[in-house]
Amino acid sequence: MTENNTPLATHDLAEDISEITLPVAIVPIILGSVIATIVYCTSRWYTPPNFYHRPFFALLGFITSIIWIYMLANELVNSLETLGIVWGISEAILGLTFMALASSIGDIMSNCLLAKNGYPRIAYAACMGAPIFNLLIGAGVPYTIKIFRRANKDAPFSFTLTQAVLFALLLGVLVMNVLVAMCTNWTLPRLYGALLILIYVSFVTVAVLIEVNIIGSPSSWKLLTGVE
Repeated sequence: MTENNTPLATHDLAEDISEITLPVAIVPIILGSVIATIVYCTSRWYTPPNFYHRPFFALLGFITSIIWIYMLANELVNSLETLGIVWGISEAILGLTFMALASSIGDIMSNCLLAKNGYPRIAYAACMGAPIFNLLIGAGVPYTIKIFRRANKDAPFSFTLTQAVLFALLLGVLVMNVLVAMCTNWTLPRLYGALLILIYVSFVTVAVLIEVNIIGSPSSWKLLTGVE
C-alpha cells in the first residue's frame, strides 16, 4: 500500500514545487547585490571613480531612473483608477485633470527653471517636443503592439466628443502659436502666455461638462458616448 501511494505523493510534491513562485523583489535584490559587490571590489570610497566606472555608473543611473519612473507611473495609474471607481469619475476626466497634471508636473518645473536661467528657447522647444513625442511614440507604439496582436490587423478606436474637442483644440493652438510667433517677430508676449492658460482652463471646463452629460454632441455626428 505504501508503494502504491509513493508515486502519487511524489507527483503531488512536484506539483506543489512547480506552483511556488519567487517574489518579484528577489530578482532586483540578487542583481543589486552582485553589482554592489563588483563595485565594492573594484573601487575605493576615498578616490574618484575610474574611467571604466563612469559610463557604467551613468548607464546604471539611467536604467534605474527609467525603472523608478515606470513603477511610479504604474502606481499612479492604479491609484487614479481606484479613485475613479470609488468616486464614480470618468476615466476621461481623470486623464484630463489629475493624470495630465501628474505626468506634466516634471516638465513644468524643468521648463520654468530653464526659462528663469536664461534658456527660454530650450524650454519652449521642450514644450513643443514633449507632446509630439507623446502623440507619436506614446500612441504609436501601443497601437502597433495592439495591431500585431490582433488577427485581422485592425485596432478599433472609440471617438468621443471629448476627443473631438481635444483634437480640434490641439490643432487650433498649434496653428495659433505659429501665427502669433510670426506676427510678433518670434517674440511671444507675456499676455499670450496668460491667454494659453485661459484656453486650457476653458478646455478642461468644457471637457468636464461633456463627461457629466451637460454638453452633448448632435446625433448627426455619430460620436460615441465613451461607455460603449
